Amino acid sequence: MVLSKIFILCLAFFIGNTAYGQSNMDNNAFWNDANGRPLKINTGFRVEGTPFYNELYCLADVVMMNGRIYKGIKVKFNLADNNLIFVTNSGEEMAAASPVRSVTFHNYAENNIFRERVNLTSFSTALNQPGAEIYEVLVDTGLKLMKKIQVTYADAKPYNEATITRTYNRKEVLYALPSGPDTKAIKISRNANDLLPLFGDKQSEMKVYLRENKVNFKSDQDLQRIFEYYNSLKKG
Repeated sequence: MVLSKIFILCLAFFIGNTAYGQSNMDNNAFWNDANGRPLKINTGFRVEGTPFYNELYCLADVVMMNGRIYKGIKVKFNLADNNLIFVTNSGEEMAAASPVRSVTFHNYAENNIFRERVNLTSFSTALNQPGAEIYEVLVDTGLKLMKKIQVTYADAKPYNEATITRTYNRKEVLYALPSGPDTKAIKISRNANDLLPLFGDKQSEMKVYLRENKVNFKSDQDLQRIFEYYNSLKKG
């Protein structure tokens, strides 16, 4: 019994150290390959709102346009400037210059909502290219559910004040993308009347699901469950 416990502890220690070593290797490789440039921080104005998807650094898997994958990298994403930001060992904030295909956050928590996985991507070009359209992929198989996120800002100097106020505004638009070749994304609203036509010959079953589950259409998690249930019907 004692030997078993010792073996388990040793195994856990080995796995932990292996994971730590792998994480360090991925971090070092990412720092080298990201071709980071020093982040210029403008502090000459007061800020309202935020340009970031995540204010704090979060662990993520980063997929580059060349197909390389780096796991467990601490990053945050600026939606206004399309900057993927990371921190070096010396504590310097850098923006990745190499083209990034997608960023997937794991065990992401925001506003008391926990999500195992959050995926940001741009279907047309690199995620960190200026002006690229950013999508959060909520359901990524079958009938896909995506949320386009755009952050813009406006500067204003109130009368008799010396400081400029920069106000960030966030806009989100939902899209559905049917499976199959040459399909186009369909802009949708958060209501049953807009969603039901997407479900084709499964509309009757989906009406029952919506009625019995008292869906909150303002909730991304509820919308995810709707699409996942529909996809399960199509598989069945």
